[in-house]
Amino acid sequence: VRLGMAIEEDADIGEWATADTSAMTALEAGGGSISQEIDLHVLAGTPPMEYKLIVEVHEVSTSEGVGTPAGRATIGTITVMRPLVPSHTPQMPHEPWANFGDVLQLTGYELLALEVEPGGETRVTLLWRAWDVPLPVIKSTLEVRDTEGRVVAQEERGLGGAYASTLWSREELVREVYGLKVPENISSGTNTLTLTLQAVRGSVAREAIPFWSESGAWEERFALGTIEIINRPQP
Repeated sequence: VRLGMAIEEDADIGEWATADTSAMTALEAGGGSISQEIDLHVLAGTPPMEYKLIVEVHEVSTSEGVGTPAGRATIGTITVMRPLVPSHTPQMPHEPWANFGDVLQLTGYELLALEVEPGGETRVTLLWRAWDVPLPVIKSTLEVRDTEGRVVAQEERGLGGAYASTLWSREELVREVYGLKVPENISSGTNTLTLTLQAVRGSVAREAIPFWSESGAWEERFALGTIEIINRPQP
């Protein structure tokens, strides 16, 4: 049994919360019921808003991990409130504490699916700390670039998604989750995943928000890491 939260019905329920669950004892033939108590831990930086509370049931054998999905249902809603005091920054696989324009910091991030097949998806979790508020409307762009610097995949959206950057408070920690799909016709090889931010001024004008790099200069394109595109032979 997995319990989690999602904004959309079909989204991954592990993006905003984790739950420790144990395998349920098999029911006797003819039906019955089992009561199970589950503690749901909302991850630090989860945007304050309403989420769907979703339960998933998986069939698990001793040789399988999560197992085969057997069912999924929305059982209610849960509202995450803004913390009364700023959340402590949790440990992340990457902790650059990158300063973007003296207005916010990328305190940590995690890259999932570092090996991706053509048409597959890589997932990225970013943790931001806001400083100079109110923030403007900010557009964030994730790009996958090949060895020659060409953009082969891209996703642009408002920073924070449904919890827009204009709503963030000073020192607030905000978690973002991206799913970036690579094209079917992409070539195999090592690609670089980059992040850029732009402040939206007025209806069309945009201004880059640079970050202070390790080289001691302001730069616009932050390299998050690399992903390997793998073309596996067809059976």
